Amino acid sequence: IRSRLGWQPRHDDLDAIVAQALAWEDKLSTRNRV
Repeated sequence: IRSRLGWQPRHDDLDAIVAQALAWEDKLSTRNRV
C-alpha cells in the first residue's frame, strides 16, 4: 500500500500501538468498576 498508493500509517511502531491499546484497556477497566 505504501509504495503503490503512497499511503503512510499514522502510527507505525507496533510496540507503541500495543502499549497504547493496553493502557486504554487498563483505563477502561478501572473506570468501569462498580
